Amino acid sequence: MLNYLDNSDFNSLSDKEKMIFIGQDPGDHLLDSRKVDYNLRLLKVNITEIDKSLSSEILIANLYSTIILKRKAYIYCEMNPGDFTTLNKSLMDKINFREWQTTIFSFEKRGYIKRIKGTHFANSGLYTRIKPTEKFIKQIIENYNISYKSLIQTHHLIELGNGKKVNHSAKRVFDIERRLKRYNDLLTNTDIDFPSTVLDNSNNYNLAYRTYKRSFKNSFSKNGRFYGPCWQSIPKEERAKILINGENVVELDYEGMFINLLYSIRNLNMFDYISVDEDPYYLEKYNRKIVKSAFTACVNKRCNKKNINHVVSVLAKKLLKDNFVKGINYREILDQLSIKHSKIGDMFYQDIGDDLCFMESRIADLVLNSLSKKHIPTLAIHDSFIVPISKSIELYNSMINAFNTLGYTSLPNIRGYPRV
Repeated sequence: MLNYLDNSDFNSLSDKEKMIFIGQDPGDHLLDSRKVDYNLRLLKVNITEIDKSLSSEILIANLYSTIILKRKAYIYCEMNPGDFTTLNKSLMDKINFREWQTTIFSFEKRGYIKRIKGTHFANSGLYTRIKPTEKFIKQIIENYNISYKSLIQTHHLIELGNGKKVNHSAKRVFDIERRLKRYNDLLTNTDIDFPSTVLDNSNNYNLAYRTYKRSFKNSFSKNGRFYGPCWQSIPKEERAKILINGENVVELDYEGMFINLLYSIRNLNMFDYISVDEDPYYLEKYNRKIVKSAFTACVNKRCNKKNINHVVSVLAKKLLKDNFVKGINYREILDQLSIKHSKIGDMFYQDIGDDLCFMESRIADLVLNSLSKKHIPTLAIHDSFIVPISKSIELYNSMINAFNTLGYTSLPNIRGYPRV
């Protein structure tokens, strides 16, 4: 053990060695922890035994999310007033340090949590760690039926990127936020059940993320995609098992969206040049996922014919995993695809992904706006949408109407999963 307090020596220690040095339990379980998410909230849970402060809500939500869902041993948090000055600059709602501190001490006094005091040492230290007791689990979690449905992640409705501030008084911003609030209010009042295969792997998904934000790129005419909910990261096969208000679902998607959008930019219809039943990504001898990955990279990434093989191989390795094959000539694939789609082939390698995402986001906005006005809960996955199966016709019609309303000339085939 070190017997002196030299900052550089302390900083060079591992977390476990620091714990030994300051007298914390050196067990590995203490390292199995997760930082408190101060934007995590409870949804429609009224706990009478505890004060209704924001700090209490955040603490309960984090204890449940981290210990029960994420299967971590502890949460860790700041207990220094200076830390909260920095934290509050990025939080949705400012946290009062004294209130937070009082809440921690109150929960500990009532026997709801076990607290392992942190320490501050020179310019380093270890956070306070907290774990729930059996009393907390029985009296709070079980008594009030807290589940993953009781959690909600708060977030800003609009992001501009690069730290740009959003002018919330601007009419365009007001309109976007008004529509987002309507979609999100509908979702928070909708019963969404995830399959056991998702719940058993809840460590891979943040199930508290169930509302949307729009993410633009420096301006309101770049990107603008809808992001946020956990179902966007759930595999398609598992999304098919979701229940909305107890009902089975259908997922409809635009097939070959970006290729069709390129044709639309040229005021052309793709099906004037290929068969209506033909997959726009079909190339003989090549896996469809490989072709789509190559095309997506060439319009989204800053790449050219010289570096395309490297760029796509990185994406393909993530997408195909164990089925990834080395040595594929992606440039050749794109050359063949540009011949198949000769009317738009010169638009490859033009770094116009954010423009295509913006066009796609306008379509999604119209689809969600149309269905939310009819009180139909809809889960958007960029160019595909999930609704209760009884509402599949309304979704299908909304997807067609959105494309036509915007004047886009090349309407993709709309497919279902399973195909309908």
